[in-house]
Amino acid sequence: MLPRSISGPSHISISARLCQNRSMSARLAWPARWVLLFPALALVCASAAGQSPAQPFQFAVIGDRTGRAVPGVHEAIWKEVCSRRPAFIVTIGDHIEGPGAGDLEQQWRDYLELIRPYRNIPVYFTPGNHDVFSDASAHAFTRNTGQPLQQSFDYAGAHFVILDNSRSLELDEPQLAFLEQDLARNAGKSPKFVFFHKPYWLIPLKFHSSQFRLHELAQRYRVNFVISGHTHQFTALRAGPVTYVVVGSSGASLERGLSLGQGFDEGWFFQYLWISVDKTGRVHVTTCEAAPPYGKGRRILLERRLTTQPIAFKVSQPPAH
Repeated sequence: MLPRSISGPSHISISARLCQNRSMSARLAWPARWVLLFPALALVCASAAGQSPAQPFQFAVIGDRTGRAVPGVHEAIWKEVCSRRPAFIVTIGDHIEGPGAGDLEQQWRDYLELIRPYRNIPVYFTPGNHDVFSDASAHAFTRNTGQPLQQSFDYAGAHFVILDNSRSLELDEPQLAFLEQDLARNAGKSPKFVFFHKPYWLIPLKFHSSQFRLHELAQRYRVNFVISGHTHQFTALRAGPVTYVVVGSSGASLERGLSLGQGFDEGWFFQYLWISVDKTGRVHVTTCEAAPPYGKGRRILLERRLTTQPIAFKVSQPPAH
């Protein structure tokens, strides 16, 4: 079954147990930090009331390629993702370098050639600020991807919305209106995912505020996950019933974090998200580190029970080949 296009916090303390050759524990209280960070994630979230998926399925979310792309990483991640045969792939933006990196059409040709071996799997493209920064670049995006800047689609009873905040920090009024109308039309579908590039929700949630329209809409229409990119650093937090995730770099530079002495434990590693929806509608999200030579192929499995309960997670080694 192929996807079908339809239309263009609370205070959290975490107890964590990492099991990698030996056990160790860590406790994080997110109000003391800029955001709530995990090195990788497998989230389990019960589906909201509504239509459950007709069949279990898996899909992948691929993060930023550009912002000083590291050669070879993005291709390796695409190859690994496609070897796992997801139902479809969602990209989170920044496919090309954009301004100052040469002819836009040539940049898009180079990118599409890079992923051409893997295009037997349906792909939904989210616009990033390196992709869309003017009217001309917006036209280049839609022309080369064959997709609009915002769209929604269904798969097996689940609903997916892709939005565009490439030229603004937040979602502007037209984007929020599109989201509200789309969610209202698809209120009975579950689970629900919303994707856009810039994670502006980090700031209000860091300051304990859920009083912003995106979150109000997500709560009202039972959105399960909001997923963004842009920062190149993996981040995850929970606000009420909504889980917010930043997928880190899938090839973009990690220098900003590494220059500060940060690394895997702070979310600075090459990665992608692997998301499974089981037959009951439960959602399992795993952040997967790139395989060697670009990473160690680690995954950390995490299960969230209730918002106020401790979060237990465990590092697992990559599967043997």
